[in-house]
Amino acid sequence: MLEQLGKKRKLEKAKKAFVSALTKDKKWQQDARDDFDFRDGKQWAPEEEQVLRDELRPILTFNLTKSSIDLIMGMNEDNKIEYRATAVEPTDGFLADVLNDLYENIKEASGFDEELSGCLESAAICGRGYIGVDFVPDPNKFGDIKLTMVNIPVSEVHFDPAARRPNLSDASYICWDKWMTKEDFKIRYPKISEMSLRELQEKKEISFDGSSDPVAEDGIPISDPVDADYDRELSDLDFYDRSNNMIRVIHMEYWEYYKRFYVFNPESGAFEEVPAMPTPEQKIQFKAMFGEDMTVEVMYDKRVRWLQFTGDKILFDDLSPMPYKGFSIVPTFVYRDVSQRTMNHFGIVRLMKDPQREVNKRWSQALNMLNQQVQPGIFAETGAFVDDEQARQSMKVAGDITWVNSGGLNQIQERTVPAFPQAPMQMEEFSQDIIKKITGINPDLMGQDRGRQEPGVVVRLRQQQGLVLLKPLFKNFNHMKKEIFKRMLAIIMKYMPDDQILKILGQGDRYVIQNGVIIDKQTEQQANVRDVRNLDYNISSEPAPGNMTQRMLELQALLEMGERIPVPPEQIINKMDISESEKQLWIQYIQEQQQAETEAQQQAVEAEMAIKQKELELEERKLEQDFITDMAKIKQMAEKDEKNMRTKFAQMTQQEKASMRDFVATMLNMLESGEQNKGEKNNEPK
Repeated sequence: MLEQLGKKRKLEKAKKAFVSALTKDKKWQQDARDDFDFRDGKQWAPEEEQVLRDELRPILTFNLTKSSIDLIMGMNEDNKIEYRATAVEPTDGFLADVLNDLYENIKEASGFDEELSGCLESAAICGRGYIGVDFVPDPNKFGDIKLTMVNIPVSEVHFDPAARRPNLSDASYICWDKWMTKEDFKIRYPKISEMSLRELQEKKEISFDGSSDPVAEDGIPISDPVDADYDRELSDLDFYDRSNNMIRVIHMEYWEYYKRFYVFNPESGAFEEVPAMPTPEQKIQFKAMFGEDMTVEVMYDKRVRWLQFTGDKILFDDLSPMPYKGFSIVPTFVYRDVSQRTMNHFGIVRLMKDPQREVNKRWSQALNMLNQQVQPGIFAETGAFVDDEQARQSMKVAGDITWVNSGGLNQIQERTVPAFPQAPMQMEEFSQDIIKKITGINPDLMGQDRGRQEPGVVVRLRQQQGLVLLKPLFKNFNHMKKEIFKRMLAIIMKYMPDDQILKILGQGDRYVIQNGVIIDKQTEQQANVRDVRNLDYNISSEPAPGNMTQRMLELQALLEMGERIPVPPEQIINKMDISESEKQLWIQYIQEQQQAETEAQQQAVEAEMAIKQKELELEERKLEQDFITDMAKIKQMAEKDEKNMRTKFAQMTQQEKASMRDFVATMLNMLESGEQNKGEKNNEPK
């Protein structure tokens, strides 16, 4: 857009581009200011307020809009999505963890979450939100850098009117119109001399052709220089606010188209990029080295340039210092013109204006009717009162006396109190229901109790259904967070010094730093800072650790699961919304109880084993005694039988004794012959 131009011509074109974006965005900026005022409770038109004052009626405002915006912010806190770097190579998982922990420490220390929340609130109100990503030298720690994330007010950002894509990827430029104090200006631009500042202060008004014109007495209101740009012609702008001693700086980022040159390398067999078109001498050297002509390919690409100016002074003009391709101002839009003919963005507030005004008017009307019924008035004939004005005033005061003429009481009659109409209250209820239907913010979204105990899975399902109409808001916001995450990692990996990285990681409990090496205390994995800088990574999303809704649902699921199957109590404790110290105390208590229970069970088992051992010993003794007794009985019986046998043998005759000896001899012979036959059979060949 501004490339290949002289300094003066470039400044003129930049100013014209800026005022073009400013002019085309004028109507939307006015609507956005109304949206912010409406959210803050300024929901009555000036003429409506005057009518209410004339009728001595209170100006009632039942601000349902603010509670709806607050609910959206609360839903974001309870359903946060975080982005993490995941290693392309599985062996680089530890390096990805180091990079993620580094970013988390920086984000926590710099308060990035507050800036993101402010951006989401702005987008929910008016439809737009912007985050500026940058880094500057840390003035308190020489050599370190300080990453910044700024929630930019929507009134300060203006972009290419021809842009239509929701992420402004088709915008040729974007501008940040910011006012800086004189002290901040000197810190940011130390090369600007005091003389140049005095010239800027003397030139109240700088025209876009570079010339200076005097400012009229009724010029731009110095109390609010930003709003003033929309209240007058935009042919000229102030760059110095004398009342607040502030200087206006226009920060413009725009795409510059350029050529990229690639030369074929015969050794590698691939094209390699070179910084410029090779000269004839280089081509001759190439042919002498490789024996063939140099093959050069030209590709067209684009890159971002920064231009910062105030008045007719260019403060910065160079390529973007950011190590990524894109603007440093990241937008998030809620709802927009889907026809893509305009860039008309709007948020939740604009959808709520009509039903919100209806709620306020119906309440005011109902209260006015109720007051009129309390004092419906009277019918009186002429001359009934001594003093008509005194009577009118006294009847408004409780306990006062109203003087009437003689016989005047017969000339006075009270009016009939009309029935209070139900239509205003019904219309007010309809308006509240319409707000819920239009915005998608309903009791299901808040997880309100319906009068019966419901499982956590059912509650979560109803909440997810209630979030359907708010999906565009959170989807675009999470996309912006992803773009910011990529930009932050790029800055860390390229510009953050090694010592600063090691110092940040060493402040936590997970890592220990030894001679520039990062070591995990638990797994003892280690890596060098250089390895972290060269990491190839992808980006994945996951629920944030502080995601209260997710944790409560998981806790509910674990409790319901515990009714049917055993669940480790430590897992339930980790899901509870208590401090980490209390979690550790509870886990320690549970472990001590489990250990005590285990020891008690072990002691019980040992006692039972001792009892069984004693029983076994007693049983063995009893068996031994029974055995001894049985053996004694057997011996006694054997002796008795032997004695009986001897007695019987002594009483036998000689013939009976001879027969017995013959029988015994025969049996012995038979046994011997049987053993002999068995041996011969075994000796036979098989």
